[in-house]
Amino acid sequence: MKKRVISALAALLIMAVSAFGSILYTETGLHADSSDSKEKETELKQKIKSAQEQQADLKKKLEKAKKGIENTENEKEYLDHLVTSTQAEIDATNELIEEYKIKIEQKNAEISDMEKSIDEKFDQTMGRLRFAYEEGTASYLELILESESLPEFLSGVDRVGSMMEFDRSLMEELAAKLKVLENEKIVLENTQNEQIEFEKSLNEKAASLEQQIKEAEEYIIQLRANEKTYAEEYEKAKAAEKEANAAIEKLLAERQRSTNTPYWGGKFIWPVPARYNRISSGYGWRVLWGRSDFHLGIDIPGAYGTPIYASNGGTVVVATWHYSYGNYVVIDHGGGYSTLYGHNSSLCVRVGDKVDQGDVIAKMGSTGSSTGNHCHFEVRINGRTQQPLNYVRQP
Repeated sequence: MKKRVISALAALLIMAVSAFGSILYTETGLHADSSDSKEKETELKQKIKSAQEQQADLKKKLEKAKKGIENTENEKEYLDHLVTSTQAEIDATNELIEEYKIKIEQKNAEISDMEKSIDEKFDQTMGRLRFAYEEGTASYLELILESESLPEFLSGVDRVGSMMEFDRSLMEELAAKLKVLENEKIVLENTQNEQIEFEKSLNEKAASLEQQIKEAEEYIIQLRANEKTYAEEYEKAKAAEKEANAAIEKLLAERQRSTNTPYWGGKFIWPVPARYNRISSGYGWRVLWGRSDFHLGIDIPGAYGTPIYASNGGTVVVATWHYSYGNYVVIDHGGGYSTLYGHNSSLCVRVGDKVDQGDVIAKMGSTGSSTGNHCHFEVRINGRTQQPLNYVRQP
């Protein structure tokens, strides 16, 4: 009789463990990172690497330009591109850190689900075995039934396994599931450590960027100290602006004739956050450093990296760097209307992109012929500049 009770209990325990192992395998086995997630991580790391290589090349060109007087005009260009490249690396690093944060959250959730499932299945198994034990007389199962955790349970089973003739492969499979959990925790720790390292790198790059911005902003100020050199630089900048203005007028006029795109519609909006509502330089004639100068737009100063918004919806027709405008964007709104955004630290759109009103198209900076962070904003009708305040309301 006793032998039959023991056999029944052993059979019940095998069934419970078998069911436990099967459910654990199908419901709580942690999955590997999705291919999309891994591909995104690889892409971001490649962006960071490319930006670093570009920065190294620009620094070499910058040093060479500083040594040759004939290359002075290239110095600001290289500084602008260096700022843009460093900002691109910072953006990619920030995005990668966010990817890691998402992975860590997912991994923590998976680990939590597995631990919860293990505890639930263990409690269910113990409940069945205790019931069987109360109905029988298999006292040597007490060691197992008094276990308070799965590892202790497995240890107890191992000690009395020879007496109960368990199918050891089932127990080994169950133990392997616990090993998976331990490995997942190691993966989590490694991901967290990698994130910490990227954050350290990000802080170092941010400090480097601040220095690059300072150098770029001081460049024109240094030229002013040498009036002759500055006069030459100023004339080059104005000539470049005049040439660009003519090219933009021609591009927009031809585009309107060929496409005859209807106006997007609605009113234009202020191109930066409303808190930046000061205009440091208005539209029209002005005296700039002792020279009469016609300003083609309005200058709105703000903090470096401030988002620049599309004043209205349309198509990006220019997104590039220019000697005078720096990094700039031109959007065609149809019906002959267009807007221009200059001196950005970086661009967030490319030629051909369709944008909606309020989309972030660039980040504020001081590239090109500029001595401080601001958004140079133009409104054009059939390619020709207009008074922007006739189209946008100053907050």
